[in-house]
Amino acid sequence: MRFDWNDYLGLARELANCPRGDDLREAKLRSAISRGYYAAFHHARAYYRNRYDREPPGAGSGREHQLLPRALRDSQRPHERRAGYDLRQLRRQRRYADYLSSPSPNEWHVARSLHLARDIIDILQA
Repeated sequence: MRFDWNDYLGLARELANCPRGDDLREAKLRSAISRGYYAAFHHARAYYRNRYDREPPGAGSGREHQLLPRALRDSQRPHERRAGYDLRQLRRQRRYADYLSSPSPNEWHVARSLHLARDIIDILQA
């Protein structure tokens, strides 16, 4: 059975709903942003493979996270361009959450990230 990457978005929502005062709140908020990104990234990667019948640019090189959004942004299709811009923005949020220790993400950052993730998935499914 194949893993459904959309489950990461569900997990991200659960993590984002942690109450104030939770000792792991910041870790959960950071993880919510990260899981939201990976839900959208894997969806975009699968979309690209299916649409173009080839691996996305940078596949296997470690540069796919940078090159896939760029390839989508460079598309002639408006929905792909929008998904590419959103994926680039979401990647920035994910890098912030995963690599910078301060400042802490807040509810707005998490909500924005999960909104972008949902938009990317919806845009590419339409």
